[in-house]
Amino acid sequence: SLAIGASATWFGLNCYARVSSVRIYDRVLTDAEINEEVGIAPGVALGSPAQSSPVQDWVHVATLTSYTPTIVSETEIETCGDCKLSDDAINALDFSLLRFEPITPSASHPITYFDFSNKIFDSTAVVEPCSTPWTLSETDALAGIFGGEETETCCGFPVCNFGRGHCGGTVKTSYGWNGYGGCGLQPVVGLSSAQYGSGVRIYVWSLPATTPPTASPTSSPTTLSPTTSPTSSPVTSAVAIGCFMEGDVGGPGTNLVPVNNNPVETCRAHCQDQGKPYMSFSCAGQGAGQYCGCHTESDFSSETERPSYECRGECTHSSSASCSGRSDDGSRVDTNCPGWWDGSANVSVFEGYSLGASWRTMIYPVEILTESPTMSPTSSPT
Repeated sequence: SLAIGASATWFGLNCYARVSSVRIYDRVLTDAEINEEVGIAPGVALGSPAQSSPVQDWVHVATLTSYTPTIVSETEIETCGDCKLSDDAINALDFSLLRFEPITPSASHPITYFDFSNKIFDSTAVVEPCSTPWTLSETDALAGIFGGEETETCCGFPVCNFGRGHCGGTVKTSYGWNGYGGCGLQPVVGLSSAQYGSGVRIYVWSLPATTPPTASPTSSPTTLSPTTSPTSSPVTSAVAIGCFMEGDVGGPGTNLVPVNNNPVETCRAHCQDQGKPYMSFSCAGQGAGQYCGCHTESDFSSETERPSYECRGECTHSSSASCSGRSDDGSRVDTNCPGWWDGSANVSVFEGYSLGASWRTMIYPVEILTESPTMSPTSSPT
């Protein structure tokens, strides 16, 4: 053999290695000998892409048709119907760009790109409306150009995790939402009302994972629930008409003793007996335990809505149409109506229903809804 001492790049072997010397043999080299010469690890084929720099691509992390998908591993994500990687596994992909792609995209259900350079993926996080930069152009997104949020006007209520907007009667392209703000309802893919379409697929722009992110297919999906004391105010998961001044909607209603320790079903049955389509909760914790009102749409359709936190008792009790002394941690500070006693603690929310406060009434449809009512009350004050 003859050793050539000059540095050379090995072009003929379709490899991406630079070697300091080349040996010329008078026989055909075996694959193992060629690999050894150019520094390719045993078991890696010649010209393997593993020798080049990894390339970013869209990585599929979720297919959603509900708010409570099954948590699966990366190897299962392509074959399941309503599933996602765990939040930790998604964040481990170290991405800065997310693609929200309706299963049946159209002009009214567009593919939207969200900037995650300053965010983490948190499927239970309640975020401010219009706070996540977005664009409809993949070219712009890959170049780091966004700005859709700067001209969005539907910014009245918070959304879940990320989204374009949420305002009276409308939710736009959002991971999740709830009546008048929060989490609890499934992704919205449209631009008007609350359109779910056929669901959505979510991708992140990331380097391919070298090993599948750790996730247990049998683990429970992340759900939004209070993690502190029972007196904290979890996000309402029922679809509300809104929070109103008690006197504007006919008073607090009837003081009832909850049957089977369930104030919501007690009020629902009471209003069904009266043939009224709407029920309300006021001043939880006074008298027998709850005030239940029954209504028709005319009782509240022309009234001004109050912020929903007022109906969770997060303001010092006052008959004025303003919130003074608001809690800074979401706890109930209304001592006049301390919350319904569930046997162990005073609670402001029961099974997703806000139970009202002093001079404040939260109204719900008697019928259990799965999306926002079509009637939208007067916009809430700032």
